[in-house]
This record gives sequence, C-alpha cells and structure tokens, in this order.
Amino acid sequence: MKDSIFAVLGANIKKNSYGIACVLKMTQLLQHHEHTAVLFAEAVQVLVEKYECRSIVCDVVRELCHDDNVEPDSAGVRNTSVFLTELSNRVPHLLLNSVSLLVALLDVKSHTMRNGVLTALSKIVQLVLSSEDLDDKLKEVRDELLSRLQSHILDEHAFVRSKVLQIWQQLCTEQLIPLGYQRSLLQHVVERLLDKSSLVRKNALLFIGAFLHSNPFSAKLSVEELQKNLSIEQEKLAEIKKECGEDMDAAAACRAQRTWDSILPVIEK
Repeated sequence: MKDSIFAVLGANIKKNSYGIACVLKMTQLLQHHEHTAVLFAEAVQVLVEKYECRSIVCDVVRELCHDDNVEPDSAGVRNTSVFLTELSNRVPHLLLNSVSLLVALLDVKSHTMRNGVLTALSKIVQLVLSSEDLDDKLKEVRDELLSRLQSHILDEHAFVRSKVLQIWQQLCTEQLIPLGYQRSLLQHVVERLLDKSSLVRKNALLFIGAFLHSNPFSAKLSVEELQKNLSIEQEKLAEIKKECGEDMDAAAACRAQRTWDSILPVIEK
C-alpha cells in the first residue's frame, strides 16, 4: 500500500505538476500527526531517488520555515524536528542545498526544533562534508556548520547544550573534528563541567573522555618515548649549565623567564 501511494505521488508530481500541492499537504499533516514524520521522510527519499523529484527537499524545508509552522512546544514542532532528523539521514546531500534555511531555524524559540536542526546539520557534516578532498567552498560550509554547532554549547536551554555535546562526542568518535577546532572546542566543553545542569555536565565529561580516547596524537605519546626524550633534554640542559656555569644569577634567570613568557603565546598559536 505504501509503495503504491508513493508511486501515485511520484507520477502526479512528474506528469501533473503536483509538487507544490504535495509539499503543502505534507507540511499540514506534519503539524497534527506524529506518525507522519518518518513516513514523509521516506516518501521524500523515494520521490527523489526513484522519480527524480529533487527539488521537493528544498520546497519542503522552505515551507517548514514559515512562522506558523514553528510555534514553541507545539506537536507540529516536535514532528518537524523528527522529520528533519530523519531526512538528514536519508538525503543529506540534497539537504545541504537548504542549509541556509536550516540555519535560520536555529533562532526559533523551541528548543526541540533547535535540537532537530542541530542533529540535521551534524548529519550533513558526517555524511557529506567529511571527505578530505573537499573544495574550498564546501570547506567553508563545513566550517560554518561546525561553528554553529560549537556556539550552541552555550545555548540558553540545557537540553540543547546537552544534545549538542552528544553530537560533538559522535563527531569526535568518528574523528571528524578538524584540528583547528579542537583547542577552542575543548575549552568550551571544559567550561560546561561547571554547568548548572547535571545532564550537561555528564555529557561534557563523556565528550572529554571520547576526545582523549581518539586524540590524533595519542599514538605518539607512549611513556617510554617521553621518558627517553626527557633524558635526552636533561643531558642537554646539564651540558648548557656546565658551559654557562652551574649557578646562573637571578637577573639572568628572570630575563630568560620574561623572554619565554613573551614567545609562548606565539608558539601556542
């Protein structure tokens, strides 16, 4: 029965220009019927892959962005959130074309909607923007999405902060966080260890554990290697002290410390 309905929809959209009417009816039903969220996401996937109705993805997302479809804490918002999440799993490459519309939904009052949109954005990063040979334009899009995800670590709602930390944990586990983001991201997450919400603190701790486990440099940090390097550097230091005199005066030590303090920020960058 379901396949037959999808076939009728596909034929009507292609032959009778039924696309706009189909989109309007989908968005209307989403506002009132919980079970339609996953079903409509599947329908969109079939219409795209089998009937080449690629524009329907952008049309649906655009219609869902209307103000009357994003009222806070309504059943329609919850259904829309599930729909977007499911859609991002099924056709993330087409949802990428509507990313500007999705980003606009991050400003709505409903935390449920923000959670759904953040999940959809993370799926786009995972399934479409995770390749190492992205062109410059796609890298900019990826960086923008990651910046959005990072900014919501400070979201006003604890459920959103908790959700986005879970998203970052998954990205970390799959090693999809660019090195340039890791330091600032970790600083944001460490601050959440003092969050007023226990759920946020828990997910912050889980992220830190995942981060340490998947640290790209961990394979190079064996204790034996570090001890060997320490011994070598200690021998060099002993030779320098021997050449310069065992007891360096306090003024020279102070100057050396100031010099080190001045160059440390440059090194850390």
